[in-house]
Amino acid sequence: MPTFRTPPFASRSLTSTAHRLIGAIEELKAGRGGLFVVTGSNGSGKTELADEITRHLNGWTVAQSTALSWHVHSDNRVITHLRRQIGGSDLRSMTDRPNTSVVMIVDDAHWCDGASLRKLVEMVTSMTAGRLAVVLMAADGEDGVGEPSMSQLRALSHASLGLAPFTVDDIRAFGLSHAGIPLGPHTARSIQLISGGRPGRVREVLDTVPREHWFEEHPTVPVPKVWLTSFDRRVTDPELIPALQAAAVAPPFYHNPPALVLHLLDGDSDPLEKAFEAGFLRRRTTNNDESIVFPNRTDRAVVLARMSPVRHNRLHRAAAEFYRGQGDETRALLYDARGLPGPDEHVAAALATHGDASGKEGRWGDAAENYFHAARISPDPAVRNQRQLASIEALIAASNNPLARQYAEAFSGDSGTPAVDVMLGYLALQEGRRNEATEHLDRAWRRLGDADDAMLRSRIASRLMLLAVAEWKPERIIHWFREATREPVDGAPHLVETYSMAQLGHAATAASPATSSHPTDIPLPLVRRHDMVNGWLAMITDDLAGARNLLGRPTSSEGSERINTWIDAWLAQTHLLMGELSQALTVAERGLSRVENFHLDLLEPLLLRTCIHVCHLTGETARALEYQNRLTVSSESFMVQRIPSAIARLEAAVYVNDPEATNRAGADLTALAAHHDFSQPGFWPWMDLWINHLIQSDRADEAEPLLEAAEARVANSGIASLQARLMASRGRLLIQRGDLDGGIRLFDAALAHISNTSLPLLHASLLYDYGRIIRRAGRRAHADALLAQAEERFASMNASAFVEHARRERRAGGVGVHTPQPEGVLTAQEHEIALLVAGGATNQEAAQRLFLSAKTIEYHLTRVYRKLGIRKRAELATALARI
Repeated sequence: MPTFRTPPFASRSLTSTAHRLIGAIEELKAGRGGLFVVTGSNGSGKTELADEITRHLNGWTVAQSTALSWHVHSDNRVITHLRRQIGGSDLRSMTDRPNTSVVMIVDDAHWCDGASLRKLVEMVTSMTAGRLAVVLMAADGEDGVGEPSMSQLRALSHASLGLAPFTVDDIRAFGLSHAGIPLGPHTARSIQLISGGRPGRVREVLDTVPREHWFEEHPTVPVPKVWLTSFDRRVTDPELIPALQAAAVAPPFYHNPPALVLHLLDGDSDPLEKAFEAGFLRRRTTNNDESIVFPNRTDRAVVLARMSPVRHNRLHRAAAEFYRGQGDETRALLYDARGLPGPDEHVAAALATHGDASGKEGRWGDAAENYFHAARISPDPAVRNQRQLASIEALIAASNNPLARQYAEAFSGDSGTPAVDVMLGYLALQEGRRNEATEHLDRAWRRLGDADDAMLRSRIASRLMLLAVAEWKPERIIHWFREATREPVDGAPHLVETYSMAQLGHAATAASPATSSHPTDIPLPLVRRHDMVNGWLAMITDDLAGARNLLGRPTSSEGSERINTWIDAWLAQTHLLMGELSQALTVAERGLSRVENFHLDLLEPLLLRTCIHVCHLTGETARALEYQNRLTVSSESFMVQRIPSAIARLEAAVYVNDPEATNRAGADLTALAAHHDFSQPGFWPWMDLWINHLIQSDRADEAEPLLEAAEARVANSGIASLQARLMASRGRLLIQRGDLDGGIRLFDAALAHISNTSLPLLHASLLYDYGRIIRRAGRRAHADALLAQAEERFASMNASAFVEHARRERRAGGVGVHTPQPEGVLTAQEHEIALLVAGGATNQEAAQRLFLSAKTIEYHLTRVYRKLGIRKRAELATALARI
């Protein structure tokens, strides 16, 4: 075979960690330092992470050192190495300088000498001019050899990050990158189970056999010789083997209680105690459940590889006997299935029945496992195929999309049946692939025949309802609901979601959306679907407290991560509207983590929109831009991706007062709205932002018809926030046309309209806009009072950027809080502009910061130059200093 050249590889987890770390480093301001601690197992990719950081940190000087165990007592060893890379005799003088940005990376930091660590911490905490980021990379479980310890450093750090093991997708990608090996999903899963996903261990498995071995149809996964040798060197007492075999029977993701292991040892605790004393086994407690586990996953792999088939089957049968004795028939059947020497329809049918029961209760993970093992031991190929599909459907319902995608590969070339098509379409829908989802789901419906049962027909219609939600077609949601419930299919687990989505469709097509109570006889995991819809509806109808209560309920460990991510999207938006900015960002980030872990790309823009909004309010513009750059949607994306993405871009452009970007975003939304109706009251509010921009840009003739249409649409909605926002827009229009008193009356009416609601962010924003507009119209005292209220409200929610905006407006008005200025020479507005420009701001930058147009800045600067007797901006700073 030809020689394969290894390209660079970075796992999804590593790339994500690098992305977060680079973002945190780049956010450091001048005169600030940051300490970051990264931990991972040996071979987890810490070195590759350092390479990623070095490759992507533009404009930073990077120095890197590796601590060595035999130099741990050599004081300043690491700091000396770092100093030599940066240059100069004094590290502080070389890093703490204006316009200097330095990153210092220490690999294997748990072996770093204490003097170097203390020096690095002291430098980070005492920066005055430059930017310094110190990244310490250490092995899991290692706490260092002195002071400060890794535990102390984590407590002092700005961020402590962990490198997750390889996922199955990572292992498959690594196989291609490392040696051009196209691993199948089942093979990659087996490698992950025996290696724990540790990159170094994965490499050992791949390299232990010739490359050609992996090209076989169903390659066996070998145990590397180095693992066998290590095991034999450490396990010298033969009496340990029975205990290790008993502990190895339970898969890594199973609960493995001590009582089970003792049962498999016929009650003999001596081998078990010896295994604990030697460190080959240990106890792990999770949620008060104690399990016996292997600290070293490779030891379990060796034990299983050397266990005879007879011993293997006997132990599994004994484990099944143990669970039957405890009344846990489901677990007993799973051990039965794992210990069978061949197919067995009796056990398979029982497992499939338990899978049905788990699905009806919303325990999708359990359902998937039952179906999977039922399929594995089914003797009939057609029945096996049906149960495999049921297993994948359950994985998708549980949002384990990565594993579902791997198993679905077996069906990707076979879309000849509606059951296969609906499964592939359902998966593509969750992963945000619009064309693929539409093709499969439409074809599934077309291919239904008379012989297909009502359950399959109902399930396909239910998936088409979800497609209608993703495409934001409320009328089609209702249409497919009728199809899904046309024939009785009582007890079908998908029906709970079907009724929840129908409620959403009815609310979106009603003149006034409203929440409704959910049934009381459904399992808790399925109740969350009703919570999600009712929480969303409560949020858009201004019942923010109700929305927070519904969406903020504790999440069941069962159920669907997809539903939990929808909940995170609306809970984050609710926190934002309530002015709880920190909570909003925390929840949105949690949702984005779910998006990444479960491949729920469909929901990413909903979460990013909140993140962008919060960061602009708090003045974290670089972070806001980072989030904004992740809004990578296209014309092939679903509408629930395109709509919030376009709105987020409009909101961001308005926040930074960028007229060109606002024009682009507004034009995009207008074009989108021209062929797709998403202006149902409350669901996707954006029109008032665009109308306000048009009015401010002297395009009132374009704004007028849009405003009239929006007012008509929300008139009977009962949503006070929407009506208040449009009242304020109408007030803007009147003031722009010269009717100042009429505009003031409408702004007052808008504030009164939301006076009995709890909408702190909207209230502060209306006060701010009202004050800005009437200040420019000459009502400075009135404007100052409004801006003072806005400033106080923004301050209460830690919206620091808008606190400063309000203060600037007040200073420019010259009535309230303002900076000293040359009396009788410059107006307050002129002085504010002059200070910004003298400080180096361009006209455009000054316009954005003061929420004025560039032409207005130019007009005021001309007056400033004339009053100060200067001709160009280079003279401005000196002229201001003279007066």
